[in-house]
Amino acid sequence: YKAHWKRDNPNGWRGHWSWRQVHSNNYGFRDIEVPPNTHRLVVVMTWDEPPASAGAIDQRLWDLELWLQHNPGNPPADPWTNVPPPQFRAWSWVDNVVYLIVERPAAGTWRMKSVPYDAPSTSWNGYSLPVGMAAVVIRGNTQPDMSLTATAAPSGIVPRGETFEIRTTVSNPSYILSGVHIENTARPGVRLVDVRTTRADGVTMDFTNAAGNPSTDFTLGNIVQGRSRTVIWTFEAQFNGSHNIRFRAWSENGGTRELTVPVSVQDL
Repeated sequence: YKAHWKRDNPNGWRGHWSWRQVHSNNYGFRDIEVPPNTHRLVVVMTWDEPPASAGAIDQRLWDLELWLQHNPGNPPADPWTNVPPPQFRAWSWVDNVVYLIVERPAAGTWRMKSVPYDAPSTSWNGYSLPVGMAAVVIRGNTQPDMSLTATAAPSGIVPRGETFEIRTTVSNPSYILSGVHIENTARPGVRLVDVRTTRADGVTMDFTNAAGNPSTDFTLGNIVQGRSRTVIWTFEAQFNGSHNIRFRAWSENGGTRELTVPVSVQDL
């Protein structure tokens, strides 16, 4: 989702991309703007290698470094003359993919640069390396304050023997909630009849067979900033009395939330 769409607001993110040809006497760079109060800057670089020969020890031939420079100024014509040192630098001895993660980056211009530590020479090898760089400027909190809410039957009173619905909603105020799950952890005095939810693409999924599962656990996937996902639980009221129906939602980066919905079952 981050690679295809932007949510360019204080709680979202921005994306930047760059393609360059790099050889021993030429580096590639792209300047990006990082606004104030940015939580995280992630930059990834990769390049295409020529096919390895049969029996080669390593599939990778060349070494490129990824540099990040804050407020670098005008780029010199010669990549090795008056170049300010990078605040952040990454390389790999075995892979052609390298990345950098900067927490709470300073506001201003940042230059992501592909530097030829060991690259082909156009005069000798006759080719350059196709290089791609991508950056994500995460403005929202990377550990969003996930919320779990629910609505129950009117006044919380349900006639015994009848069915009723509880709607649980997981909402996300910032960035992306990753790997969201929800489950019904307790349902005293009632029987689970049906569970349904509408996917992000608008398709409604009905899980009637879930009724026999004593610990129903569903994945809701990723929830983007400003959006929510709702699960509708259908129960049958079986035993009179006041009952607490409990739910739990959790995600990889948003923590865990628990919720209790009181229901009164009566003969009406």
